[in-house]
Amino acid sequence: MKPLALGILLIMSFPVYAQDQPKSSGNTFANIARLEQPEAQRRPSADMFERYTETARRVIFFARYEVSQSGGMTIESEHLLLGLLREGGSVVARFVRDATVADLRNEITSRMTVKEKVDTSVDLPLSSECKRILAYTAEEAERLNSANIGPEHLLLGMLREEKSMAAQVLYGHGLKLAVIREELARDPIQKERLR
Repeated sequence: MKPLALGILLIMSFPVYAQDQPKSSGNTFANIARLEQPEAQRRPSADMFERYTETARRVIFFARYEVSQSGGMTIESEHLLLGLLREGGSVVARFVRDATVADLRNEITSRMTVKEKVDTSVDLPLSSECKRILAYTAEEAERLNSANIGPEHLLLGMLREEKSMAAQVLYGHGLKLAVIREELARDPIQKERLR
């Protein structure tokens, strides 16, 4: 009897991961949410965005919306730029002088492959490129001595990911990272409070 009890205790001490559960065991979303996930599969938590201003959070929200409308399965740099144009278009308009926000939007969407729309309730992850952009965004906020992360920092983060579609579009309209960084240091955008 003791070896059986010891075996049960040993089995119960191992963490249970979502992918280890059979589909027939009631592996619903609510049940999966209670299971521990391996470190590599954990999604960024909501507190990842705690320093983001309300406007910057809406940029992320609109980026997610743009992905669902274009039928993508991950949030890419072009979706972030579309979100920035939708929510924080004035930030981009401050630096792009040869095109309107609508012109930029049309340019980006013309480069994208549009598929069947994805339901907005589907969880869409950030691409590796977007994760780097968000990391650069936080670095740019720190570089500009800003406690909060706003849309202007997202713009700088996009420009730092030089090979991304968003950066290519912005570079095509004459935006340069160093110039914009210097301009924002000299004349920062009005600070927005966190809510």
